[in-house]
Order: sequence, then structure tokens, then C-alpha cells
Amino acid sequence: MAKPAEAPTQAKERLDNHVREIIEWHFNPASGCTFWLDYASKLGWDPRKEIHNFMDLRKFPAFEDEWLRGGPVRRWLPKKLWNKPTYVFETGGTTGIPKSRVVVDDFRIDYEMFSATLPDQYFPRGSNWLMLGPSGPRRLRLAVEHLCQYRGGICFCVDLDPRWVVKLIKKGWMEHLKAYQEHCVDQAMTVLSAGHDVKCIFTTPKLLDALCKKLEEQGAQVVDISLPHTQYAVPVYYVIATAEASSNLARFDGVRYGFRAEEVSTLKEMYSRTRDQGFGTEVKRRIMLGTYGLSAGYYDQYYGKAQKVRSLIAKDFRDAFAMCDVIATPTAPTPAFKLDEKTDDPLEMYLSDIYTITGDLAGIPCMSVPCGDTAAGLPVGLQISAKHFDESTMFRVADAYERAR
Repeated sequence: MAKPAEAPTQAKERLDNHVREIIEWHFNPASGCTFWLDYASKLGWDPRKEIHNFMDLRKFPAFEDEWLRGGPVRRWLPKKLWNKPTYVFETGGTTGIPKSRVVVDDFRIDYEMFSATLPDQYFPRGSNWLMLGPSGPRRLRLAVEHLCQYRGGICFCVDLDPRWVVKLIKKGWMEHLKAYQEHCVDQAMTVLSAGHDVKCIFTTPKLLDALCKKLEEQGAQVVDISLPHTQYAVPVYYVIATAEASSNLARFDGVRYGFRAEEVSTLKEMYSRTRDQGFGTEVKRRIMLGTYGLSAGYYDQYYGKAQKVRSLIAKDFRDAFAMCDVIATPTAPTPAFKLDEKTDDPLEMYLSDIYTITGDLAGIPCMSVPCGDTAAGLPVGLQISAKHFDESTMFRVADAYERAR
């Protein structure tokens, strides 16, 4: 790596080398394009002999944008590229004959470089895309389609003709403009509902807004809800859960159920060694906490109060479901962690359950579905919760979400 003081010099050398390479390519009769060869013949000097670095480019007269209008477009194509597939990218043509730009590999190179800036967390590699937007003269579809394919996906395209949109606006045909927008959005909805596993959409802000409104019209709407008592869910859950564990596991003493320790001489020793050998560290921790919470003098202080807060949490969910059909939350506050990574810190491990235990306390159906991966490739889950005895709605929403991903 270059030292800081050397970096500007090296950058200038690379730029000057690039300039010399481009000048040689375009102004050499064996490789250059017709336009620049004709242009050089009128200059009165040879660019290949006079242009040696970036600053020398000032010797050229200013480039005139109007030169790009009209054809033949092959005049812009270097001779060495005549045998390769060529694409034309044009302006919208709203001010006359469109300006043209011929492209061979540029759009591929540009968008492959652009791909490196896309976070895999939001643009998963291998995922399918929907391109909903202008293609037509600008050939934007080509670039977006290649970007999707370069990242390992399949691109579904709904084309929008920008020239027709401009014409409708100029004529004041706003009803026709609205109908055309709805037509494009309807096509996009068809693609999204067809089970193509589309996870990324490339579109314009106005089309995205129209697409969201279309989804709302079909019944999908995001509303704000309040679950004020869920902030107490973790302590409430672990007071109740450990108390129930202490009570329910009391029967596993080696007499009738499950494991029994061997080589014991007294009944008390059998009880003690059976429970010591049969239960793991986490189970023992929960039994001890639960036994403490149920003990005389602490029952009302811990278990009784926890049950009261549990009732408040259940009421929060009943109130929320009066406003919505399902509630969507993360399954966990963090991505998946490694096996046994948090066993040394039980409190941190308990806090990972904050989103799932609220449904247990409220007694409502919940399910988790995959919703993507982090940049490190760790899975992220989406939890969908529904009201009591409404599992069918929960399953339909989860199915619709997975089809739309």
C-alpha cells in the first residue's frame, strides 16, 4: 500500500496512463470510431502525439452535447468492437431527437461495481428482483436485470414507457396518466402474488407509493398499536415459568417417573442423587428460583403479582387485536447466536425471549417465519401473532408473506 505522501502522485500516474490508453484507442485508425477519426482530421494536429496526460485534454475544444443526437450511432462504436453485441441508451427525446449513447460492456461493469455497495442484509444474494420502472429508451432494464443476474437472481420486469408518460402530462390527460400507472402497478401485483420469491424491487418513488397503496386497498395496512405492559414480560414470565417448573418437576424424584439414581442406600439419598444427576444446570436454576417464589411469605409478593401483570399483558393484546388482525414483531432482538454462547450469562439468554414470551403470557397463537439474513449470513426471524383461536389468519398471513419474499 502506498504511503500517504505518495498516494496523490501514484493516482495522477494512473489517471495519465488511462488518458493515453483512451486517446490511442479512439484515435488510432485501426481501432478508433468513425466520429473521432473524422474529428481528428479537422483538428490540424494529432491527438496521439499531443495528448500525454489528463491536463493535455484541455487542448480539445469543448464537446458539444448536440453531437449525440441522431445517427448513425455506429459512428460512435470503435472498430475493434464492431463484432460485439451493441446496445443503445437514449435520452427521453422530450426536446427533439433523442441523444444516443452506444454501450457494449459499460453497463455491466458499472453495475457490477455498484453491486459491491449493496448490503447483503437488504439485497440478499441469489434473491429474485422485480424491476418496475422506465426501460424504453434508457434501457435501464438492461442494467438492473444484469445487476440482479450478477448477484445470482432472476429479474422480473414490468416496463414503463417514460415518453408516453411525458406526452400524457403535456396534453393534460391526467385520467389516462392515472390509468397507465394503475396498469403498471397491477402488473407488478401479479408478479408479486405469483410465488416467484421476489425479495428486491427496483422502482421509482411514485410507483413504490402507488404499489403500497394498492396493497393497502387489498387489506394489508400497517397500524400503530400499544402494548404498554410488555416491558414487564421477561421478569413476569420467568417468575411464573420457574414456579411452574418447580411444581411440575417435583414428581421426578426417582420413585415413579423417569430417571432413578443407582447405588443409593436411603430414600432421601435416592431423592437427592436422582434430581442432582437427572436435571441439568438450567433446570436446577429454574427449580430453585421457582421454589423460592412459591415459598411461604413470598408467594403473594412474586407469583401473585406476576399473575396480575400477566392479566394486564393479555388485556393489552386484546385491545390491540381490536385494531388489527395480526401483530408482526422480530422473533428475537438479535440474530441467532452460537450454541452455548450465552449459557454463562443466563440473564442475557433470558432477554433473548422478550418477543416470544409475550405471546405465551397472553395465551395467543404465534409463529416464526424466515425473513432474511444478516450481512454475516445469520438468519433473522419474523414473528406473526394472532388473536385467540384465530390460527387460520396467522397461517394465511405467514403464507402470503413467504410467497411475497
